[in-house]
Amino acid sequence: MDAGKIREQLPGSRIMITINHTVNLVAELDENNSTTKQLLALPNEAQVYMLKNVFIAACKGVSLLEHLNENNSFATIKFAEAE
Repeated sequence: MDAGKIREQLPGSRIMITINHTVNLVAELDENNSTTKQLLALPNEAQVYMLKNVFIAACKGVSLLEHLNENNSFATIKFAEAE
């Protein structure tokens, strides 16, 4: 099995294969915004952590995953637990 793929036997002889991947996003920030200035004053790791968690919370709040999975018959997209 390729790296990043996990096989799981489900009831009814179905096999679920999970492919772990990452999605890289870019945040375009207004340099003149006071919140941007506060964010940029933080270490890079803290900036990435905050943006990542805000993005995930926002996606969960608008049922983005339900929208993505609505007409999808071959895969279910969901958030993985943070490592």
